[in-house]
This record gives sequence, C-alpha cells and structure tokens, in this order.
Amino acid sequence: MHASRESLRKYGAGPQEPVRALARYLDAERDLGRVAASADTRAAAALLMGACFQQGFLLYFAEGEEAPDHPEPFARDLVRPVLPELLP
Repeated sequence: MHASRESLRKYGAGPQEPVRALARYLDAERDLGRVAASADTRAAAALLMGACFQQGFLLYFAEGEEAPDHPEPFARDLVRPVLPELLP
C-alpha cells in the first residue's frame, strides 16, 4: 500500500483527488457567491463523491460491465439532500 501511495503521489494522483477537485470547484463557486459562505465544501464533496462511488459500485456489482448508466434524475436525487448546506 505504501508503494502504491508513493507512486501515485508522484503524479498528484490517487483516490482522494476527485474529492479534492470537487471541493476546489465548490470553493470557487463560493467565491462567486453561488455557494453559501458557511458551507463545508470538503464535507459536501466527500458526501457527493462517496455516494456516486458507492452507487456506481453497486450497479457494477449487480449488473456487471454492461450495466447502463444511472439516469440523470438519479444524480439530482443524490445532490438534493446536500443542497441546503450549499445554497446561499
């Protein structure tokens, strides 16, 4: 595990990077006034990415590689509970 972490770190990569990228995006949106100043963007990013990862894994586990993508309304349903924390 240590060797894998070190190898990925050299490239600025790893499983934590999508969460960090989403947090940076939410921070930029906060700077523009589109996300609440009090929002915990790191927590919101972790919740959203964690939910997406879990749902993707469950779909793949249940249906395999040929599984269809979740429909767009599914993504909206995952985001909806987090919106009150994010909206100004």
